[in-house]
Amino acid sequence: PPPRPGGPWGGGGILATCDGLETRCAPASANYSVEHMPRSVKMVFLGYNEGKKILSGGKMTTCLGEDNPCRRAFIDRQGPHHPRYSWDPATVLYAILGAEKTFLEEQGVGGYNVIDKRTGNNRWVMGDGGSNQSYLELNGEGAAIRVGNMIDDLLCQGRRKNDSSSSRINKTMRIDSKVRRRRASSSRATTTTSSAAVINEL
Repeated sequence: PPPRPGGPWGGGGILATCDGLETRCAPASANYSVEHMPRSVKMVFLGYNEGKKILSGGKMTTCLGEDNPCRRAFIDRQGPHHPRYSWDPATVLYAILGAEKTFLEEQGVGGYNVIDKRTGNNRWVMGDGGSNQSYLELNGEGAAIRVGNMIDDLLCQGRRKNDSSSSRINKTMRIDSKVRRRRASSSRATTTTSSAAVINEL
């Protein structure tokens, strides 16, 4: 359901409480960031319940090559074939493409998110239009599946062929993997020699 004015509300990346699902919460930082953001900067939140409906990332574990660092990181976190809730990816998607192409729409325009600096609890307060904040809701039947598929389609495109930064990351990860394998099968003295040899390959 949409957040109730004055009621508890969880924004994307800022959970309704700092217990349970997210244990590494920084309520004071979240409070400071939102309260001190210049009014000229538009802030759009995606609520906890809405983001939890959108699943993405699972397809990336099969559509990308084994050397893709995003694929590897996602598998380390979720395991293969398992999607994840999509608060941040959906918010970024909206920021890039807007409402017409993402099946998401802004609500609560002019209201604002109030975050307790001690607990992280936050609530949406309807305002008179003086703020530059709003929150997102899914728009239309099947919107959650459509948004998740859009995110997956973008993730499965992989990196561009001329993306030299990704190439450097992949090379670094391969070297790190070699060092780890050698350390696992060698003594401490041998490990030192092997690591130096791998570094020299650069």
